[in-house]
Amino acid sequence: MYPTLSHTGSYILHSPLSLRWPFASLFGNSPSGLPARGSLVTAISPLDPSHQVLKRVIGLPGDKVCVDPTGERRRTGPAGLGASADEWVTVPKGAVWLAGDNASNSTDSRDYGPVPLAMVKGGVVARVSSSRPRRLNVARGEGEAESRKADPSFHPPPFSPLRHFLPHRRYGPTRAGSSRR
Repeated sequence: MYPTLSHTGSYILHSPLSLRWPFASLFGNSPSGLPARGSLVTAISPLDPSHQVLKRVIGLPGDKVCVDPTGERRRTGPAGLGASADEWVTVPKGAVWLAGDNASNSTDSRDYGPVPLAMVKGGVVARVSSSRPRRLNVARGEGEAESRKADPSFHPPPFSPLRHFLPHRRYGPTRAGSSRR
C-alpha cells in the first residue's frame, strides 16, 4: 500500500466490526455491510489464503471497473471512454474490486479478479506512524512520545453522529443556588 503506508514504521488498526455493525456508517461504510468506495480494508489473499492483504476498495457489486494493464484504474462509465470493451469488468453481486495504491507494483483484483465479501475481514479505522521501525504497543503507551504520534495526513471519519445517541449533559461552572443534575 505504499505510498499510503510506509514499509517501515506504519501500523494500522483494523476492525472487523467496522463493516458489520449497526453504526457502520460512522466509519464511512454502509449499514448493509459493504465497505465504501475508497476505504482501506483487510482481506484474505485469494492467491495465498494464509496471508492477509491491505487494499483499497474501488468497485462495489454492480460497478463497472476499467482494468488498464498500465496500472491506471477508472471506475464506472461506458466502454467507449478510451478503453476497449474487454478492459471493463462488472463487479458481481457479493464481491468487491480491490486495488493497491502503488498500481504499477501491486498484486490486486487485476490479477485475481473480484474478491468475495466473505474474504473481506475488516476496515481500517486508524493508522499510527512511527519514526523508528521498532515494535510499539500502543495500548500500553510504550515507545517514545515522538514515535507514537498519529499521522496528521490521515483523518479518521468524524464521530459527530454519536452525539445524537449520547445523553446531553452540560458540565461546567454552576450558578450560585443552582444544582447540577
